[in-house]
Amino acid sequence: MSTTSNSSATPASSALKRRLWPRQPLLWAALAFSAGIVSGGHAWRPSLWWMLAIVVFVASTAYFVRKRTWLARGMALATLFMLGALNLQSRLPSVPTCPGTSALADGREVSVLAHVVAEGNIQKAGFGGLRQRIDLETEEITFGGATVRENCGVRLGVYAKEVGQEAKMGAAQPMRVFLYGERLRFTGKLRLPRNFRNPGAFNYEGYLADNGITILASGRAAQTEVLPGF
Repeated sequence: MSTTSNSSATPASSALKRRLWPRQPLLWAALAFSAGIVSGGHAWRPSLWWMLAIVVFVASTAYFVRKRTWLARGMALATLFMLGALNLQSRLPSVPTCPGTSALADGREVSVLAHVVAEGNIQKAGFGGLRQRIDLETEEITFGGATVRENCGVRLGVYAKEVGQEAKMGAAQPMRVFLYGERLRFTGKLRLPRNFRNPGAFNYEGYLADNGITILASGRAAQTEVLPGF
């Protein structure tokens, strides 16, 4: 009697496992892909590295699928992890292209009207100077009598001499901290952000794009004016 009951229970439990098993691979696949997306946001690597890793893991999965099933499943999950990271890091940034402003980013001096969207702080710079980095959103840019009106994200580096050097040169005021919401007009040079082409180098251009920055600028504190309004 016991033998009969056990034999009848075994097919039932096997059938239950077969019904539940198809849902589990999808869960693990979703978790692996999600983990890849999260990791891709914190550990940037060149897209070529991710693609080579995917090829290696796919080949390993195909090799072990008949010999060691558990290892092939791990390789498949690792492939989905790599795909998630590649999917995140290869996406196009949703940042305005600002063609008019980009055309002026060739090193020429322009006059920029903008407002502060991210404050900075005053730090030591080279040659005994001071610098402050702030993020701006442009309102208009003037050069040679022409005006370009675009709303672009700009990361501005403001430079000045130290207080002692300012006094020796007869400057009126040392550098002040520019606050969120203040409207500024400064004269400086614009340039486009660029990455180093070394393998594994930090994706500086993508980092700026994720923060809404399309243009880099530099200017002197003496040529930066705080305007009325907020």
